Amino acid sequence: MKNKISYLLIFLFCATQLLAQVGSVKNTINSFPYQRPSEVETAITSMHTWGSSQWKELVHLLNNDSLKLKPTYALNAYVNDASLNASLKQQLTENLVAAYGSAKTFYAREFIIKQLSLLGDDAAVKLLSSLLKNETFGGNAARALASIHSTASKQALTKALKSASGANAKHIQAALDNFNFILP
Repeated sequence: MKNKISYLLIFLFCATQLLAQVGSVKNTINSFPYQRPSEVETAITSMHTWGSSQWKELVHLLNNDSLKLKPTYALNAYVNDASLNASLKQQLTENLVAAYGSAKTFYAREFIIKQLSLLGDDAAVKLLSSLLKNETFGGNAARALASIHSTASKQALTKALKSASGANAKHIQAALDNFNFILP
C-alpha cells in the first residue's frame, strides 16, 4: 500500500512539473507585445533559463496561426537582447537550430531562419547550408548565410553554388555578391 501511494505521489509530482514547464512558456510570453516594459524585462530574463523543451513549445506556438503574435514578439525581443552577448547569442542559435525541426508551418520556419540571420552565429551554418537546396527556403537561407558573414558561411555558399540550379543558384550568387561587396 505504501508503494502505491509513493508511486502515486511521484507520478503527481512529475505531472505537475511537466505542466508547469508548458505553462511557463505561455506565462512568459503573456507580457508581449510590450504593454508593460518591466514585465518584458522579466520575461526576457526568464527566457535565459529555458531548455530545449521550452524552445520547442515556443516553436509550437509559432506553428499555430491563431497564437503566433505573442511568440513572434517574444522571440524577436529575446533575439535582440541575446545579440548583445556573445555566449548568449551562441546558446540561442544552438537552441533555435535544435528547435527548427519542430517548425511545421512556412511562417515558423521562415521566422526562425530570419532570427538566425539576425544572430549571425556560425552555429547556424550547418542548418542553413542544408536549406540552400530547398526551393521554398533556399533564398532566405542564402541571405541568412550572407548575414552571418563568416568564413564558414562563405564556404557553405560557395560549395552550394557549384551544385545549385535555377532560382536557388541566383539566390546563392546574390548572397555571395552581397558577401563580397565592399563599400567605397
